[in-house]
Amino acid sequence: DLYALSKKLKESGKPMPSLFQWCGTEDNLYPSNVEMKGHLESLGYDLTYSESAGIHAWEYWDEQIQNVLKWLTKE
Repeated sequence: DLYALSKKLKESGKPMPSLFQWCGTEDNLYPSNVEMKGHLESLGYDLTYSESAGIHAWEYWDEQIQNVLKWLTKE
């Protein structure tokens, strides 16, 4: 349960990781992603969030992984 785990980590006082989240606006998981975004932001996570047109398919993952790699290597 990502909701419980993210809250538990926040409450532990341990360092919270930076997170990257992307979802396609036509993805059937889009509403859940928007809800999770709000949850993580309310807990104070360092969240980089992005959304664009797309569904839950490899072609969009292949495109977005480039953004994740850039995010991972930012200074």
